[in-house]
Amino acid sequence: MTGASSGLGDALAREYASRGALLGLAARRKELLERLADELPGQPQIYPLDVRDALALRQAAADFISRFGPPDVVIGNAGTSIGTLTAHAGDLPVFEEIFAINMLGLVNTFQPFLSAMRERRSGSLVGMASVAGFRGLPGA
Repeated sequence: MTGASSGLGDALAREYASRGALLGLAARRKELLERLADELPGQPQIYPLDVRDALALRQAAADFISRFGPPDVVIGNAGTSIGTLTAHAGDLPVFEEIFAINMLGLVNTFQPFLSAMRERRSGSLVGMASVAGFRGLPGA
């Protein structure tokens, strides 16, 4: 699960752990991941990484699969919401960052698990999205 260090990711990690799931938790903030892992039952694996780094996600996925086998579910929860005003030419770098995290981050998260899940013929991919994907919002 990406974006596991806070908010919805933290809550989902706690819920899955309470049900006995074997967890691989990824986020940028290592100290928050470590604290979360210490508070959870079992021995969750933590992967401090940025979802924009496809290689880091491939390495994390390979490590998780080698320890536990293909996951039952992969949750792409990492995301950002940075308000922008599209009238300003300088907003392009902000849009590029949002796209890299919110869109390509999901691709980077799911892709390394696909072969193993297909081979096993089971598994679910869950991608979180913003409400801005369903209706326009000012600055989104």
